Amino acid sequence: MNSKRISSYEIAYTYIGAVIGAGFASGQEIFQFFTVFGVKGLFGIALSTILYIFFGYIIMDLGSEIHGSSYIDILRFSSGKYFSTFMDMMITFFLFMSVISMFAGAGALFEQQFSISTLWGSILMSFITTVTILSGMNGIIHSMSALVPFLLFFIVATSTLSILSFPISLSDLNLYHNPSNLIRNWLLSTVLYFSYNIVIAISVLVPIGGKIKNKNLFIKGSILGGLTLGICCLLINFSLIRIAKQVSTIEIPMLYIAGKISPLIQFVYICILFISIYTTAVGSAFGFINRILNITNKYSKLFTIGMMLIAFLFSNVGFSNLVKYVYPIEGYIGILLLICLLKGKIKLTVKQKR
Repeated sequence: MNSKRISSYEIAYTYIGAVIGAGFASGQEIFQFFTVFGVKGLFGIALSTILYIFFGYIIMDLGSEIHGSSYIDILRFSSGKYFSTFMDMMITFFLFMSVISMFAGAGALFEQQFSISTLWGSILMSFITTVTILSGMNGIIHSMSALVPFLLFFIVATSTLSILSFPISLSDLNLYHNPSNLIRNWLLSTVLYFSYNIVIAISVLVPIGGKIKNKNLFIKGSILGGLTLGICCLLINFSLIRIAKQVSTIEIPMLYIAGKISPLIQFVYICILFISIYTTAVGSAFGFINRILNITNKYSKLFTIGMMLIAFLFSNVGFSNLVKYVYPIEGYIGILLLICLLKGKIKLTVKQKR
């Protein structure tokens, strides 16, 4: 990766691309973690935006200072041998679970929209994800930079049209739906939402930080990425609030909403969803492969193909079930990661002052 050619916009797009996956763009995770809490969910979205900016910078800064190539470098620096080994195992496992979730999301998209087996959507997503990973880090950054602006534009456009088509009232904001048994409090829900997303994002942010020394790029990239994620989250949330009861049992709520606006919007959103699934699948798969077997290793291509095949086989669990149960559990592990990051930043600051 040539650091001189990486801009703050590309950093932001890579950050956003790692986070905006099937759960985010489909509306499923926004509904599960924010919409169900009514007006309190708005406070959660504001807090998550701040967390995205703050921790995005910390991850890249730590990666830069310790010349990190993988998240394990930060874990070892901040937490020592034994705890970092435990966290490494958990993060690696959940990165792989994220890949499975993205493949399942592609399958759910094909089934809901085209009434065909989830198998075909999962097959297509696993294939293009594998091809991208085999192209290396440069291929990942370039694919994110090319696709994410297009992705963001249509998420914002569709959400805005939905809000105009289905105006919300104060009474809608006061509605409180049944959240998952694992997340009964809006504050805990926000922390879990952010922490499981950062588990995915750290896998691409650390290598970026390890290659770039200009901290202004980190700051700008984190602010751009965090604010954009927050705005998109808010717009999707407003889209879901008005018809929360109707979409509560639907695998892909935003696709249902897009269909209510117009068939053309629905078709465009199908493309958006597929791209968003792809970007997170790539980010998660890269983090997983790069941790187990360095992406430059001569056996990495064979290993990548084998692991993507296994992920595909496990993707038939069901998309909404993965979001509802696996994501919150991943979030609890992610809280430990946030503590590690804060500890690492404090340790680095103390070390620099000596």
